[in-house]
Amino acid sequence: DLDITSGLRVYTTIDPKLQEKAEEIIKKQVETNKKLYGVSSAALISMDNTSGKILSMVGGADYFDIKNGWNNNMTLASRQPGSSFKPFVYATAISKNPIGGESPVGDTDTKFGSWDPDNYDGKFLWVMSVKNALSYSRNIPAWKMYFLAGQQDEIVSTMSRMWVNTLKKEKEYSYGWPLSLGAWEVRPIELMQAYSVLANNGIKKNVYSVSKIELSDGTIIEEQIDTPWVEVFSPAAAYI
Repeated sequence: DLDITSGLRVYTTIDPKLQEKAEEIIKKQVETNKKLYGVSSAALISMDNTSGKILSMVGGADYFDIKNGWNNNMTLASRQPGSSFKPFVYATAISKNPIGGESPVGDTDTKFGSWDPDNYDGKFLWVMSVKNALSYSRNIPAWKMYFLAGQQDEIVSTMSRMWVNTLKKEKEYSYGWPLSLGAWEVRPIELMQAYSVLANNGIKKNVYSVSKIELSDGTIIEEQIDTPWVEVFSPAAAYI
């Protein structure tokens, strides 16, 4: 049994300078959001790709503002990622097919069975490179990558290997092609780790926020140990 009556020392991975900067950024962003969109929320979370340490976490503009409902950590809330999800659909497709950055893909009027999707601007840019299709965030190529990736189950499996657990593989969760456009919810903290995999050439490093917990006399009762790296994508797929 441990005597914790004299208190514990908890060492977090938060960088005080980066945390202060993150809070400053969020306050400014909330003011912008209010003016442009009539929205009073924003959140920010960052990590060190190479170690997995969370460096800053701001769940909202003012956690203690209960009146306006801001006392929630929105980095842990489920939200639609939108087009920021497309790179993972592409990466899954590229991992399974001989696709390169300069491979052609048609941004054309295409029907998928009974579906007749469109781009956000209502236009079609015709044949372009995979690189440009992703850079310009074209919807039609993203849908095509969804099918080349193996559809829902393959994409969800890929995301689960990157610690994105809000997407479920069970049959009752039928996401379908809208998954390629980020129409289903994930948590910002999960999306952060998923992007770190791309930054690490396809390798996942587990994220953590507490490095050590010890008693007042210095006895360590819990300490983060270095976890092995896990390859999710090939370096080539991550690079593209």
